[in-house]
Amino acid sequence: MLNQALFKRLYADADDDGPRVSGDEPSEVFAPVINTHKAAKHNGGVAALSGKGTAVSEWCAS
Repeated sequence: MLNQALFKRLYADADDDGPRVSGDEPSEVFAPVINTHKAAKHNGGVAALSGKGTAVSEWCAS
């Protein structure tokens, strides 16, 4: 139920290591939070400001 509130779609893939989530489409309500988390993860734990790494508004959910 929680995944249904956070995401419109989750894309699953499987390989030799087993199943995994390969992509997602966040719901409109949670998209800013999820994109901020992804940007911070990509930038070593810091949600970057524009011009300094990957800005949150520029980060694609993939």
